[in-house]
Order: sequence, then structure tokens, then C-alpha cells
Amino acid sequence: AAVDMALDASELAMNKNPRPDPRHRIEHAVLNTDKALKRTKDLGVVISTQPTLIRAFADACNRIWGEERTQRMIPTRTWLDMGIPVCLSSDAPSMPWWDPQSTLFASISRASASKKPISPEQALTIEEAMYAHTMTGAYADFAENRKGSLELGKLADLIVWHDNTYTVATEDILKLTVDLTMVGGKVLHEV
Repeated sequence: AAVDMALDASELAMNKNPRPDPRHRIEHAVLNTDKALKRTKDLGVVISTQPTLIRAFADACNRIWGEERTQRMIPTRTWLDMGIPVCLSSDAPSMPWWDPQSTLFASISRASASKKPISPEQALTIEEAMYAHTMTGAYADFAENRKGSLELGKLADLIVWHDNTYTVATEDILKLTVDLTMVGGKVLHEV
């Protein structure tokens, strides 16, 4: 119902004040009906979601909502396959895991705190998760020309991990440590 209400509000706003490329977005969007998924695509709404919610709450959701509904939570693969822009974030400060490693891990593993798989067919690849965490996040903020990738003229806000994020085992993503942090092209932390 919350997703449907957000879509109704986005559609009303677009009808009352039409503009090109409005990039309305829905935060979380945890449970979606098939109709809501189609409306999200048709309206061009961006989804901003936090896969760490799966890790934090899926066990409790399973007890409260039941297995079927819990297995439908945060359908990242479906959104991507439908061409819906998906950006990922940590949901700080409300979540216990603020670091990007946790968000990437949760996007790929889709496991509850008890390690129960939650619709593993919805898992993202590390490449997709990294893109959603960087480029699509910038896109959702109308900032793709300033941030989201390493290109001449962009902000150069970045971190360098001690290992290759694209080749480490999924469970080792959580163990990655930061060797270098840059903000605005200036080194703020270096090991």
C-alpha cells in the first residue's frame, strides 16, 4: 500500500506540474505488487533501496508477514530487468551498517541475519551493485555529471579498498578495509 500511495503521489505531481525527466523516487519500496512494478516503470520512478534491510529484518518479517511475502521483499533483479533505475544506499543513520561493504554484500548475498536466503534469484552481481551504489545514486540526485564515476571534472570522492572488490569472495566483502579516502580530490585518509 505504501508503494502504491507513493506512485499515486508521483503520478499526481507529474500530471499537475509536468516537466521533463522528473526523476521522482521511492525510498525503500520493500513490497511491490506486479501492478506497482509496472507503474514504477511506466512513470519513470527511481527506486532507492537498502538491501541491508534484508539482513536486518528478514527473519522478523518472515515471522510477521509469512514466507511468501518476505520472499518478495526488495526485488532488485526484477527492477533492473524491467529497466527501472535502482540506486542503493545504507539508510544511515537508522541501520547498524553504514559502510558500502555492507550494502554491496547484502545486494549480492540476499541473506537474513540467520543466513536464510531471501529470494536469491533477485541477487545483483557485484558490478550491478557497485553501479547502483555509485552511478545510479548520482543519477537519482540529478548529479551524474558531478559524481558517481571517476572522470575528469567530477568530484573525486572515492575510497580504495585493500583488495579487489570485483574478485573477492562474497563473504569477504564485509572484511574489506579502506586504504585511502579522497573527498573532492583531496586525500583525507591513507594507510
